[in-house]
Formats: sequence, structure tokens, C-alpha cells
Amino acid sequence: MGAPPYSQRSFVLDKMGRHVYEQCDGETRVGQIIEAIQEEYQVSQAEAELSTANYLKTLMGKGLVAMEIDREKR
Repeated sequence: MGAPPYSQRSFVLDKMGRHVYEQCDGETRVGQIIEAIQEEYQVSQAEAELSTANYLKTLMGKGLVAMEIDREKR
């Protein structure tokens, strides 16, 4: 896009966003992240699901994480 090759982008995440990002290790499933958020922040399952989905959507939109869908588990 015309930026020099040495340029960098930085992102600032709040505590919960960082928690979600750090769990994106290629091994942890989304359901496990939701459970961890629910337990860590003492929120309802619905709130944990919504927050996690929003953070993952943002992270994927920025190209910071990717998601693989396991079609065999469906």
C-alpha cells in the first residue's frame, strides 16, 4: 500500500480483548475461550459469547488472527 517495509502497526486491546487474543494459539477452541471469559470476568454465558465473538471479529478484520472451522465436529 505504499508504506515502507519497515513500518509497523500497533493495536491496543483492553484486558478482556488481550485475554481473547492470547488464547488464539491454534489449539484453544472458541468454546474454551468463552468459558474462560465467563469464569474470569464473572459474566453470563450470553455476555461472554457476545464479547468473545466481537473481539474475534475485530481481530480477524485486522488480520491478527484467523479461524479454522472443524467441519467434522459439526
